[in-house]
Amino acid sequence: MTVKTFFLYKDGAQAPLTDRVPSSGSHGVTFLISGVNARAGTKYKCSYQILGSGEYVISQLSDPVQIEKGPPRPSISYEAVRGVEGDYKINCSAPQDMTVKIFFLYKDEAQAPLTDRVPSSGSHCVTFLISGVNARAGTKYRCSYQILESGEYVTSELSDPLQIKKEPFPKPSLRITSGSVTVRGGNLTLTCTGSRTDVVFALYRGERSFPAQEPPGTEAVFHFTDVNTGHEGRYHCLYYSKGTLRIQSEPSNSVEVTLRDSYPKPLVKLIPGSVVRQGGSLTIHCTTEYHDMRFILFRKGRLHRQEGPPGNEAVFVISGIQQADEGPYQCRYHSQSGPVVWSEASDDFQIRVLGNDVIL
Repeated sequence: MTVKTFFLYKDGAQAPLTDRVPSSGSHGVTFLISGVNARAGTKYKCSYQILGSGEYVISQLSDPVQIEKGPPRPSISYEAVRGVEGDYKINCSAPQDMTVKIFFLYKDEAQAPLTDRVPSSGSHCVTFLISGVNARAGTKYRCSYQILESGEYVTSELSDPLQIKKEPFPKPSLRITSGSVTVRGGNLTLTCTGSRTDVVFALYRGERSFPAQEPPGTEAVFHFTDVNTGHEGRYHCLYYSKGTLRIQSEPSNSVEVTLRDSYPKPLVKLIPGSVVRQGGSLTIHCTTEYHDMRFILFRKGRLHRQEGPPGNEAVFVISGIQQADEGPYQCRYHSQSGPVVWSEASDDFQIRVLGNDVIL
């Protein structure tokens, strides 16, 4: 069939809702319908027109199709390719529980996709590389994805439109605020700081996105517990405007998360010092940058005392000190909640007890 025009009809209307001329040699078209209430039960039919014996002939109407609510819409974001003017990476992410067969990228109001891409096995996101973008032209992009459900391919709703603008919002900063070391089984906190309020913050590890946040201020905190090898990698964040037209910042700096098997050693301070007169008092301060920790004092490799409540500091007081209290000591701490993760031991510190007849 050499089709001249396709017509789309809504419900029982006799006049077409819209029509479209197929591209040369094509026998199909796609109609893009906006503002559809998938729960209203609206039905659509289509027909086509050919030129036969010098006259236009219209086909019978198709079987009706009822639009039902499909998979959730994906999220979309972009980042500039450093060093290449006009080149951008557009990231499209489906919910993590979706097994996506293919992603589609649309430009402006085009009904046919600009391009498509098959995700790698087990991935729920892809990156489209777009070249020659004029960031001042106001071009908008959207994406969708397709899954296989009950033997049929089902297409998601389109994402919110994404408009690429040259440095629309200042770049945010990302930092690890849970401590200088991230331990296996411990906690990880990443803080993304922007310069605007009333925006949405998004966090990424590579191409993977995490649930977005809408904080009241200019800072979003992403917290992970019981971290494992799957949390390692390079993270970045960005923020974007609320509403149907998405305008976003450039991506933040990247931070690398690498796991260790233990917390760093605590800092130890002795008051009045490592040499104490017999019968006097010695105060041992053990501190760390991590909170909710329980501290243990060891003497000659054996547990000597533990102090609470949990925190980032413990104070051990040895009163009425005697010669028997001499010896090498160490301080360690471990996590109080979740899996127990220990710190490295502090450096050994030697305590000397002097008799009252010794002149310093």
